[in-house]
Amino acid sequence: MTQVEKPIPPSTILFDLPSYCYDIHTRVGLQVLQQLVRGVAGAEGIKNFFAENKIKDARRALGAALFLVEGARIEGELVYEPLCSLEQRVVAHQIGLPLEKWNHLRFLVERVLRDGVLDRVREEILQGYYAQEKLQFDCTESGLGPTERRLISDATN
Repeated sequence: MTQVEKPIPPSTILFDLPSYCYDIHTRVGLQVLQQLVRGVAGAEGIKNFFAENKIKDARRALGAALFLVEGARIEGELVYEPLCSLEQRVVAHQIGLPLEKWNHLRFLVERVLRDGVLDRVREEILQGYYAQEKLQFDCTESGLGPTERRLISDATN
């Protein structure tokens, strides 16, 4: 077994949660994956990858790659390389990709994570879902009445 020296990708706080919390098990995370497959600025490589490699469920493949790059990391983790290699081969097979293509997808995901593209897309989606609700909640907590909340809400639209 060896200790992994590669640093864990940094996270940002988006709507009071670490960015990695918006994974394939959330509505936001699923929409992020869908947008990345369709294509977003800064992540064209992912769109091109799925255009070149016809996969039955691109969102599932992208979600698995994201989990292994971002979510399944432990600081100073110990790994047994033969087992890790077998695990990658099994995942690649389940997704329907040769191992080399699977590794390339993981590389593309790591790049959009490192470049901040992933968190930017997450934040855009979160703004679309929750910005209005958060504003109304913040106004309620501040003691503003319905008229003031409506005026603030209208001003933000």
